[in-house]
Parts: sequence; structure tokens; C-alpha cells
Amino acid sequence: AILPHSGNLATEAVFAAASVLNGNGEMTGLASIDQTGLLNSPIVLTNTMAVGAAHRGVHQYYQKHYGNAWTGQLPVVAECWD
Repeated sequence: AILPHSGNLATEAVFAAASVLNGNGEMTGLASIDQTGLLNSPIVLTNTMAVGAAHRGVHQYYQKHYGNAWTGQLPVVAECWD
């Protein structure tokens, strides 16, 4: 996981943008970044079969630790083709 800063990402988003390099692989949260220009979750890199589990894990962590303070932007989870 890559943390954009050491503060509270649930309430302190950072500016972000996305660019597709080769189109091979999936990344959740790209549409949200494109629409808002903000990132308020870690960027998680994982293997192909664990994208769903990583996405769910970030969401559960945020709900447990930040509750309603989290704006609910989609977690950013990228597949590293293996």
C-alpha cells in the first residue's frame, strides 16, 4: 500500500490524476479520481486475483477507523498482472 501522506486520508484528500499506460490490468477508483481530481485512500497494488479482497479490506479499515468521516470515495486498488 502506498500512503499519499501521513495525515488522515479520510478527511484530508490530496490532489490526484490518472493516466493509462498500456490498458493491460484493472484499477478501481480511477473514475472517481478523474471526476473529482482528489484521492482519499491509499493506493494498493496487488495480484490479479486479490483486487476484490484488497478493495474490501481498505473499505472495511476506513469504516472501522473513520466511520462517517470517510467520504466514501472508491478505494484505489491496482492489479499488477502476474
